[in-house]
Amino acid sequence: MIYVVRIALFPLKDCWCCKGQGVHRSESNPKHSRRCWWCKNTGKRWRIGRRVWNRMRQKHRDAS
Repeated sequence: MIYVVRIALFPLKDCWCCKGQGVHRSESNPKHSRRCWWCKNTGKRWRIGRRVWNRMRQKHRDAS
């Protein structure tokens, strides 16, 4: 029950790949960076539970 409330209130979390920065920084050259393709440069990703919730709502909407 708590997880459902949590994904309803906070559907996004920091990207695991870029750690919420939106870009990858090079360890050898800090000035060099590239866009994170996992989060598309936003730094945020949908939680797994929220993705499941959205798919279930879409299927319910399509069936109605």
